[in-house]
Amino acid sequence: MELLYFTDISQVQYVMDQKPELLDQMLPVTGDIVVAWELQRLNIPFIDEWSYLEPDDIERSWEAANNLSVHWWDESLASTAYEGFALADAARQELVYPFEACLNARLVYERIFQSMTVDRISGFFLPETGVIRTGPFPTHRAVRSVAQAVLFYAAEKNGIPLTRVDSNSPLSKGTLPKRKISLGSVQIASEPEEPGNHDKVILVYDDGMSSGERSVLVDILQRVPACKAVVISRQQLETGVFVNTGDAAAEKSLTESWLTFAAFSTQYHGEYPEIFANPHLQFQFKRIWDEMRSAAGYGELFSAFLDMLQPALVLFGHEAFTIDRVLVRLAQTRSIPTAAFLHGGIAPRFGFRGLVGDADSLLVWNDLDVELLTSYGVKASRLKKIGSLRYQAMYDKYKVSMGPALFAEGKRGAKTRLGLPGDRPVVLLITAAINAGFAAPVANPQKHLETVGELVELFRTRQEISFIIKAHPTYDYYEIYRKLQERGLDNFYFLEESTLEDAVNASDVCLLVNYCTTALLEAMLNRLPLLYLETAIYPLSDWRDNVSEAGIQRVQTVPELGKQIDSLLIDPLIRLKALDAADRLIGRVLDSGEASPDERLLAFVKTITGTGSVKESAALKLKIKACADQEFEKIFVSGYREMLPSLNSLAQRHNNAVAVFVLAYQAGTMHLLPAKVLTQFRLFRKLHKTGGMAWRDTDWAWLHGYIAGYCKCRNRSDSRFAMIRFLSGCIVQPQKLISMPRSYLSNVIEYLLLTAIGNNRLIISAAEWLLQKLSVSFRVLQSLK
Repeated sequence: MELLYFTDISQVQYVMDQKPELLDQMLPVTGDIVVAWELQRLNIPFIDEWSYLEPDDIERSWEAANNLSVHWWDESLASTAYEGFALADAARQELVYPFEACLNARLVYERIFQSMTVDRISGFFLPETGVIRTGPFPTHRAVRSVAQAVLFYAAEKNGIPLTRVDSNSPLSKGTLPKRKISLGSVQIASEPEEPGNHDKVILVYDDGMSSGERSVLVDILQRVPACKAVVISRQQLETGVFVNTGDAAAEKSLTESWLTFAAFSTQYHGEYPEIFANPHLQFQFKRIWDEMRSAAGYGELFSAFLDMLQPALVLFGHEAFTIDRVLVRLAQTRSIPTAAFLHGGIAPRFGFRGLVGDADSLLVWNDLDVELLTSYGVKASRLKKIGSLRYQAMYDKYKVSMGPALFAEGKRGAKTRLGLPGDRPVVLLITAAINAGFAAPVANPQKHLETVGELVELFRTRQEISFIIKAHPTYDYYEIYRKLQERGLDNFYFLEESTLEDAVNASDVCLLVNYCTTALLEAMLNRLPLLYLETAIYPLSDWRDNVSEAGIQRVQTVPELGKQIDSLLIDPLIRLKALDAADRLIGRVLDSGEASPDERLLAFVKTITGTGSVKESAALKLKIKACADQEFEKIFVSGYREMLPSLNSLAQRHNNAVAVFVLAYQAGTMHLLPAKVLTQFRLFRKLHKTGGMAWRDTDWAWLHGYIAGYCKCRNRSDSRFAMIRFLSGCIVQPQKLISMPRSYLSNVIEYLLLTAIGNNRLIISAAEWLLQKLSVSFRVLQSLK
């Protein structure tokens, strides 16, 4: 028997159009849920890889992957040491997905080869793409690439010839991540910030935060006595890494450890040969080493910020992955307290394992989070319950809108925007991907597809109701929903481009399908009764969602679902009962019984920053002095001399390019005009021993740092002339601009726009709308490299 592997729906269409004879000669095989849906729709017999996995297999692979990720590397073979800790240890969580995928794939392919005689394998295989927990997008495709490496290994061990087939056509687009310039996400003040009596810094590393959450956080931190919040992100560090020569010791260590790992793989005879002795899987480990290398590069810049600012506290949006763990460790080696937010509340329970890094304190939502994390071994003393900053504003609005959830006017407007009939009730389906390939499966794909088919029949028989799908914006089965839309069902709408807010406002009932997402909170906070269709969730204790039974009416069949929808639409008492239950669930998830989240966070930060011996920040002293317009050079020199001990330490620990970048970043966040920045540089060179450093050698370090800081600043004040003057280097050396990393190009464009349009909020809104409509993407600029 010859098997034909499909990995993308575009390949099925290619075979149907160009080579239908292949379906007579070979038996299709797939583990991709969208491909399986298409083969079922076309009535083509196939092998579904998921039929070879049982719930117990899923649980064992998950447990083994988590344990293996902790012990995957032996530092005695070769050191990955960096600043006193092992980078391999920091990378452990990145390996859970690939390890889990490999373990599940081994079971599947062993069982396929045992159950039938396979003479040859042909396949439309994916390119080699290593996966980490944060990407690349789409994650399921990268995980499938890892699984197919196990297929190649298993085929070789069983002596089965393997042939690649090429359709010469692009893979399906799936869900496209939308990159956009957001000019309105940062508050812009009409006047520069007044100097204040700040002697401490709270450093915020904001990756993992939404723009709204970041804005709320900074507002809260401004209320901490004698403290100033400074915000940086991975984008700013990436910009600085470009001008940094890197850490030679870390580079040497990683190069030597990679060569050692390659040699180790050729001699491995342990329990997991499909992982550690698999030559087809080298790309995955290369991805891990690249991530460790990136972490060391970002760490060099982050260390300079720590040494310059001497913060009293570092707050992280998230800190469980390689780069974040490294940055946390760098702060801890300097005895700087660290804290991280954990978005909790309602996700499947097993997803919380490993979601905690090394921060001293974890800011969680509620008692559910505390109970769950302690069950996975997190010390209770690290957990600080503060509620949810993300949903606080929405919850405040919810508390004062008791009674009818939505005003009729708002519902009519939302229906009009979505193109829905005004005379039909609306049922909103909130969906998400139920797995990432063979990693993190929440529900059985075969049963899930059966449920989708039954839902289509429900749509067809209930023409008096409008059914709308709001898919997860990043991980979902867009190709399936697009094909459903093409079937011409008059009462079905796939809201691919619409907002969740409009979808919720237009609806009367909200339905979750085999996955529990935070979108249900937005539905409940808009007083929509909830139904949860659970037909395919694996019957494992840790695969349940982390919420109580109260508040969500759970149904196990589509016929039962139809009855529950009718009850909520027709009977006001049943609807009111569902809303009352949801109210209790909201209170428990958002922990609304105590003080507000901002009050609890403020108290926590005050406690941390008000205790212990915290050095005063020389950088902030300089800011207070340098913000004055008069006698700038005299004031700067005075302030600079106060900073000299810090700068000497900075120069000893970091190279000149890093020191320059950090200073320029501070100048940008201080909204110093470019002319003052140039003066600052000249004084820096004059007062500090720089080894003859000249402007032409470091102008790009200054330019990167200043613009990165300027785009993070909440108070911007600049002239068009100054903008042109400062960017003259880009104008006279366009090849340098083209070679810049995407993060820098992003900052330059935002800097140009913000300076050109000033502080006019109306113009900012119009510009943002236009950019979104034109789908501005920095990938176009990146392609010029």
